[in-house]
Amino acid sequence: MARWAEGAVVAVLVLAGAGPVAAQLPASRALFDLPAGLAEVSGAAYGKNGVLYVHEDSGSRAVVTGLDPTTGKILGRHDLGVDARDWEDIAEGPDGLYVADIGDNSSKRDRGLLVRVLPDPTTAKAPPTRSVRLTYEDGPRDAETLLVHPRTGQVLVVTKFAALVFAAPQPFGPGVMTRVGQLRVGFTGTAGGPERAGPAAQVLVTGGDVSPDGRRVVVRTYTDAYVYEVPGDDLVAALATTPTVLALPPTEQGEAITWTPDGKALVTTGEGEGTPVYETPAPPVRAPATLSPSSTALSPPAAAAPDRSLLLAGGAAVVALLAGVLVAVRTRRTG
Repeated sequence: MARWAEGAVVAVLVLAGAGPVAAQLPASRALFDLPAGLAEVSGAAYGKNGVLYVHEDSGSRAVVTGLDPTTGKILGRHDLGVDARDWEDIAEGPDGLYVADIGDNSSKRDRGLLVRVLPDPTTAKAPPTRSVRLTYEDGPRDAETLLVHPRTGQVLVVTKFAALVFAAPQPFGPGVMTRVGQLRVGFTGTAGGPERAGPAAQVLVTGGDVSPDGRRVVVRTYTDAYVYEVPGDDLVAALATTPTVLALPPTEQGEAITWTPDGKALVTTGEGEGTPVYETPAPPVRAPATLSPSSTALSPPAAAAPDRSLLLAGGAAVVALLAGVLVAVRTRRTG
């Protein structure tokens, strides 16, 4: 959950001379509508059992809800036995579901974040979970995106503003997350997102997922999906390549995204009871870009035509404030 405070200003830094991102427009289809009782879905992931698991944002007990992936019927609810402070994403890892309590609207969570690992539920009662506490190397930040490699267990967190990428200790466990780079996201013109946020909705990172075979990774904004190919098993290296950008079906509060079990499509939804759950075909697989073996940080993609230039949110380059993206809105939920 995030709130836009009255009079708050969102300033987006733009790489000088950058143009818009050209987003592809795939033919999405609605699978079903979110059932009653699910008003703040902010994360989704398929379990190894084929069930579509979702979770809500915050303000209640930490509950993971299993849905029939074709009808949306609720198959079960699994209470993890803890409070949900600000749950923002969920992913299927090598040892179960990873649920990320990583939201931090005011960037003041000095005790760090929590990732709870839930073995894939096989009964109506949720099995015991383990909790992993993480901190950022440079102080608290707000994030809504958790990426987990399904085989290696590599864990990355991407911040909502500026799209900074942090790597958790590996093997995965408690400790300090190291900053490994910064994603490039751009203005696409795709409709959707919180209405009062305007174009800023196109550059705020709200979710992500790794494909079940570990070959591809997707990171979304309120409006678009950025699909990367994974060289080897390295998610950091994947995020250093040039992505394919897909326009997602418009939703007011789109945060959840996951791959279908066969890795051929993306499933997305937004907040609000009755919000459609969409399936969007994934782009064709491309050969991963060749990276230096010593590369440990996200580097700019190869030079591209002007209409494929990407926005760099921050960075060392000379930047200019985009005056058209100063957002002042009343206090409200915007995920």
